[in-house]
Amino acid sequence: MEKIQLTQFAALSILFGIMVISELVAKSTGGKVPGAFTISVLLLAGYWTILPTDLMETAGLTPTLFSMVVSMLVTHLGTLIGRQQMISH
Repeated sequence: MEKIQLTQFAALSILFGIMVISELVAKSTGGKVPGAFTISVLLLAGYWTILPTDLMETAGLTPTLFSMVVSMLVTHLGTLIGRQQMISH
């Protein structure tokens, strides 16, 4: 099967759609099926079938951007935990 060519907007839309599906699966199963697992399975199945292998690059997700986002997420997660809870752990 021939791989499709995507614009940057289409690639981002596909990635966001996969994230939404993974969140819906995680919420409907009560967290028994993690969102990261669902994203991995959907991307793997997509790469094997219809999605181009350069989906992340087409969407504009470069390693530099990825490392910046991870840094912000870690900082955000740190602000969600209260001081007393952090001390108790």
